[in-house]
Amino acid sequence: MISRLHIKNYKCLDNEDLEFRPLTVLTGTNSSGKSSVLQAVLLLARNCNPKNRERMYDLISEYQEFACQASLTLNNMEYNYRTASDSNSEADILRWEDSLYFLTANRIGPEKIAKMSSEYKVGDSGEFLFRTFARLGCMELDYINADDFSKWGLNIEDYPKTDKNITDNEYIDIDDKVNKMHILLLNLSKDMKILIDRDAINNNRSPEDEMSDTLDTLKSHLRFLYEKKQKSVFSLSSLVNIWMKYITEVGFSIDSIQLETGYAQVYFTHDGTDMISPYNLGSGMSYLAKVLILCFLAKPGDVVMIENPEIHLHPRAQSRLGELFAFMAGKGIQLVIETHCEHLLSSLRYQVYKNRLQPDDVILYYKADDKTPFEQLRINKNGRYMNREGKQCGFPKGFFDVSVRQLMEIG
Repeated sequence: MISRLHIKNYKCLDNEDLEFRPLTVLTGTNSSGKSSVLQAVLLLARNCNPKNRERMYDLISEYQEFACQASLTLNNMEYNYRTASDSNSEADILRWEDSLYFLTANRIGPEKIAKMSSEYKVGDSGEFLFRTFARLGCMELDYINADDFSKWGLNIEDYPKTDKNITDNEYIDIDDKVNKMHILLLNLSKDMKILIDRDAINNNRSPEDEMSDTLDTLKSHLRFLYEKKQKSVFSLSSLVNIWMKYITEVGFSIDSIQLETGYAQVYFTHDGTDMISPYNLGSGMSYLAKVLILCFLAKPGDVVMIENPEIHLHPRAQSRLGELFAFMAGKGIQLVIETHCEHLLSSLRYQVYKNRLQPDDVILYYKADDKTPFEQLRINKNGRYMNREGKQCGFPKGFFDVSVRQLMEIG
C-alpha cells in the first residue's frame, strides 16, 4: 500500500507531504488541487514503472508536469521522479489496471452496448468496465465470505455463493490430507496414540477400529469446513448486485452478456423482469455500477482511486457509499477517494463510531482553495474529527456549513 506521497511544484501544489491510509479522502473546493494529488500518483506510476509508460500514455498525456518533483512510499520503499525524462526510480510497482486502478470524474455513464478491449479493464473514462464485467462476472473473490457481512445490513440470501459440488477427486484429496495429518500428529505426540489406545480399551474395541473412527471423524469435520468455505465464496457479479441493491434500495440488478462481435450488452433486471435498458433507468444506476465493478475487480493490496463516486446518487445512497468504502478498506483494498459529498464523509464518521472502520485506517484532507495547503483531519473512535495534533475539532468552516448559516439567517 501507499503510505506517503510528497509533491513539489505540481500545478497549485507547492509542497505537500501527505500520509496515506487504507482509506484516504480528499475534499475541498473546485480546482483547489484534489485531483492533482491523484494525477501525481498516476505520473509516478507511469514514470517509475517502464511497463506502464505506453499503457498509460493516453490517460495522462494531458496532465502538465511543469517542474514537478514527487516521491511515493509504497510497501516501505521510496520511489522518486522529477519529470518524465528524469526518473531515478524504476520498479515493477503500481502496475496499471493490475494493482493500480483509476476512475475519473469524466467517466461514461449509461451504456447499452459496451466497448471491448483485450488490454484494458477500465479505460481512460471507464468505457471498458461493463465489457470487463461481462467477461469476469463469474470470477470468484475468495477473500470475501459470508461472515464479512455480519456488521452490515445487507441481504445476501438472494445471492447464493458459488454453488460447487465437491468432486470425488476432491474428497480423495481430503482423505489423503487427513491421513497425512494423523501420521504427523502421531510423530509429534506420543499422547495421541496413548489416548486412542485408552479409548479402544474403554470402548472394548481394537486400537485399529478406534483409529479408523478417529480418522472418519477428522474427515467429516474437514469435509464440513471445506463445503462451508465453498459455499461462502462470492462472485464479482453477486457482490456488485448485493451492494447495488443495498445502496440504492430499489431492487435492480445489473448484468451483461458477451456478444459475438466482442462487445457486451448491458441490462438491468427487477424481480424477474425482462432486460431493462440502462437508458430506461436513472443514470445514477450505471454510474454506481461502475464504481462497484471497479472496487470488486481489485484484490487485497491493490490501490483504487475514484473521483466523485457520489455522482448522480441521492443523499441516502451517497451515505451508504461510506459503508462500501469502509467494507473494502477492511478487506485490504486501498482506496483514495476525491469527493465533495458531506453525506459520504458523515457516513465514514459513523462507520468509525460503529467500529466498522478503524480510526487508524482512514485519513481526510481538506483544501480550501488553490493557495492554501491541505489540512489533515482524522476521525477518533467517537466519530469526531481531530486535527493533525490529535485535538478534537469541527470541519473547516466555509464549506459544508454554508447552507446552515443561510437557513439560520432565515430563522
